[in-house]
Amino acid sequence: MLSLTTAVVAHPDRLDAAKRLADDLDAELFVDEWGLGPWLNHERALMWAAEQPASHVLIVQDDAVPVPGFLRYAAEAIEVYPGCPIGFYVGRTRPRQAQVQQAVRVADKLDASFLEADTLLWGVATAFPTYDLPMLLEWAAGSDLPYDQRVGEWYRQHGIPVFYTWPSLVDHADWPSVIPDRPRTVPRRAWRTGQPADWAGPTVFIEP
Repeated sequence: MLSLTTAVVAHPDRLDAAKRLADDLDAELFVDEWGLGPWLNHERALMWAAEQPASHVLIVQDDAVPVPGFLRYAAEAIEVYPGCPIGFYVGRTRPRQAQVQQAVRVADKLDASFLEADTLLWGVATAFPTYDLPMLLEWAAGSDLPYDQRVGEWYRQHGIPVFYTWPSLVDHADWPSVIPDRPRTVPRRAWRTGQPADWAGPTVFIEP
């Protein structure tokens, strides 16, 4: 039976917004008060999630902007692909900008409910099967990739696709980057957000 627990991962500069988001989602809040950096703070949340009795965990970053009814829609989406990670954000810019744009056009023509990729492209808000987390964390300890790429590479190596709700269930608050060596040069926004009509539409693949 599906059950969902939620964690919000936050930078201290965004504490007020993160607290509001965690309250709205009834989530555990992980603030990087010790300057651990993005991966180690996400790792804290994932380690906590791995010990929870829920079947799935939802990791949400502090700059996510969920649509009304987000948790209900997220649970419905997980029911469709319970054995795979599901992203709730499809971004307009990098990575794979051209491929994503093409997939979005096809998805609109087909009234698709999901997009699919071979890896995690965005880490704004993602649901994971809890049983994946111990193995993922063990592998990830030996990687130096950023959070989204690190998690995505584990799934790619295991041949497990990542699905993305269409339209997105969260947008991205386009605030300045809190990562000193990764300054923001282009806006980060979702292609489109909204409430799904249903989950019965087809799935469109995002080419590598």
